[in-house]
Amino acid sequence: MRALGEPDAFPCGDLALRRALKLDSAEQLQRRAECWRPWRAYAMYLWTPSKIAPPAGPSPQSKK
Repeated sequence: MRALGEPDAFPCGDLALRRALKLDSAEQLQRRAECWRPWRAYAMYLWTPSKIAPPAGPSPQSKK
């Protein structure tokens, strides 16, 4: 994205991204991503998997 200067680059064929969004095809992902034009490459930086949760319990810094 940065090296080529392409802010609209978007991997519609990416299987992991399609699975995370529960979509069956690249066309479905393409349609969903249309609203992010012309900044679809930057949208990838904002996306985080919802299945990743913070660790349970107090943080190591809170034990000081």
